[in-house]
Amino acid sequence: MIDGTEEVVEQLTSVAETLAELALDRLHWAADVLRGGGGAVAGRHGRSGNPGEDPVADGDTGRAAADRLLADALVAEEKVLTRARRSVDKAVQLMTRASGSDGGGPGLV
Repeated sequence: MIDGTEEVVEQLTSVAETLAELALDRLHWAADVLRGGGGAVAGRHGRSGNPGEDPVADGDTGRAAADRLLADALVAEEKVLTRARRSVDKAVQLMTRASGSDGGGPGLV
């Protein structure tokens, strides 16, 4: 590899692992909230800003509505974290691919 590249690859790999852990944490937290394990602020409810997604108007009030909104937000965060991890993984692959091994020409190895 080019000088300094190995260190960057190690750092990127560490970042990818951290992003994966954060994404998994968000999913666990969302599941816990939906099982009634808490996490939402009591009394937080109302319009989500999207038409047809008003839990109060649909007859769902209070804690259950807040928990559902929180779980949705956590799942959305997980998706963003997963996309970021995939991007970092791709950067690692681009930096470490063997010369000509994937038909895409030489890499940094």
